[in-house]
Amino acid sequence: MEQDQTLDSQELLRSPRASLSRERTQRFLIGFLFAMAFFLIEAGIAEILLARNEACLQTISDFRLSPDPSRVCMSEFEFFLARGLSRGAIGALSPETSAFIVWPILAIFYGLVGGGLAQFPLRAAIGGFLIVHILLLMAFMAVDFMSQFIILDLPDPAPN
Repeated sequence: MEQDQTLDSQELLRSPRASLSRERTQRFLIGFLFAMAFFLIEAGIAEILLARNEACLQTISDFRLSPDPSRVCMSEFEFFLARGLSRGAIGALSPETSAFIVWPILAIFYGLVGGGLAQFPLRAAIGGFLIVHILLLMAFMAVDFMSQFIILDLPDPAPN
């Protein structure tokens, strides 16, 4: 029994497109999930360090002749680095916002960046993600550091 198997031109064109689309979707999802996991692990470690710094500052404030907190606890650079890793620009603009609100937003943002960069070859994607992450971290730290010098909530003028 011989079967006549012929493919029309539309099936031949659809097959590679579907395969390419499926591969791109898989690469996006893998990059998305890896970038989210990278951010969440990094943010968790930064939150632990921030909590340890807070406990250290509290302990030091109880001493009568307390030493310089930047020598015993985190330095200013380490503090803003940890806060930039954990809270990003959202935490800088609104420091009282809980990490549990900020983390999902930033995790999705980093996931989208990772998913987009996953479309490139592996080395370029990993290198590109790390470069973008470092640049974003520098921007987050700068915004957080500068936010302590900027007053966003202006007092109402006194009524005359």
